[in-house]
Amino acid sequence: SIYMRGGDGMFRWRWREKSWGGDVKDRFTPEVMLENMDELDNAASRGRVNTVRWCVALAVSFKMHTRICYTGYGHGILSAEDKVALDWDRMRLRGLCTRGEFEELNELLPIVEEEHVTSGLRRLTDAMLQAARLKDRKPRYVVDTEPDMRQPIAVLFFIRNEMTRHIAAAHGIKERFLNPLSQLIHHLSFQCELVNQ
Repeated sequence: SIYMRGGDGMFRWRWREKSWGGDVKDRFTPEVMLENMDELDNAASRGRVNTVRWCVALAVSFKMHTRICYTGYGHGILSAEDKVALDWDRMRLRGLCTRGEFEELNELLPIVEEEHVTSGLRRLTDAMLQAARLKDRKPRYVVDTEPDMRQPIAVLFFIRNEMTRHIAAAHGIKERFLNPLSQLIHHLSFQCELVNQ
């Protein structure tokens, strides 16, 4: 559960049974809540959406990591089939990130001498989707096996950054909840490292 206090609209929604009394469904609907929303509610909504977006990006990134972990990081080679699947996962990740965020994450996939999957475009296009399906690919791709930060760890950093952005803010998370959230992120980071063992 991602609890952020929000503002007046969320406060009224949470306490609707106590403040309105009677038949709540008739008196305080989601439409009425939207009418009462203020800037703090909007900030809390952005925080929730960004946190969920990064959690989904973590799942996609972890899937990409496990896809290339053994043959790519272990032996330095990625097959054409795995590269097609990897490109589809990268396009999923691109749909969850801004252009700048994606560029930072994409640099952490150490495939040598490959064409950029999105060609630097700001959004996904039909041409990119067609390029991901092309069969005229190299049979093998070389992967740099030098130690480096892996992509899921970077996504965990983005999640931590998003949470700390809303700590102790008027709309955000109470400070006392930061420690359990940080421990959860640390645990996920440790489990991600165990995949390489």
